[in-house]
Amino acid sequence: MVTLALQPWCVRYGNSLCLLDATYRTTKYALPLFFLAVKTNVGISVVAEFVVQSETREAIKKGLQQIKQWMEEDTNHPKDWHWQPKFFMTDFCEREIVAIEETFPGIFLNTGVCLTCVLVSTV
Repeated sequence: MVTLALQPWCVRYGNSLCLLDATYRTTKYALPLFFLAVKTNVGISVVAEFVVQSETREAIKKGLQQIKQWMEEDTNHPKDWHWQPKFFMTDFCEREIVAIEETFPGIFLNTGVCLTCVLVSTV
């Protein structure tokens, strides 16, 4: 789900660096919860999230594609604008990596970085 209030942040900052993080392993809930965040002028901000039934490549890809579709359908930005990040950062998880690469062909992907460490270091 992309919140309407945060769509402008995704438009403004989301075409440079996006971060994808799954946090369900750190909560009491068994469903995989993914946060999509962007680096803004004030730090890192979550601009979208999605929940999947199981952590498969296809489920993650479907979540990313749904967010991409919602961003393209948004009328608050130029018609020729498309959400196409240049860089993506995620945990070292093959399912996440492949889902990102299939959703955004040709993207530069940085993996193996602890996103919690990135988030804490920017605050």
